[in-house]
Amino acid sequence: MFQGGFAPQRLQAYSSLNTSGNGNFKLLMINDDEVYEPTDSSQLEDIPLEECECSSLKLVMGESTDFYGRITVYKVEVWGEEC
Repeated sequence: MFQGGFAPQRLQAYSSLNTSGNGNFKLLMINDDEVYEPTDSSQLEDIPLEECECSSLKLVMGESTDFYGRITVYKVEVWGEEC
């Protein structure tokens, strides 16, 4: 959930199975594409990602809708099962 007026124009998700922390992340597909375009509102959004086994998830947000480039994240939930 992003604050209206302070949302990214695009979002990419990356996953990693590596627990050593060396930063090897793989791009996840979002809705048969690599980039998600959030809405510029204060509404909850579901961002369906491809199923994967991972130990880390990285969200990369770019090009803010705000004039100064600010992005405000109100809420992030990641749902899954522990393997």
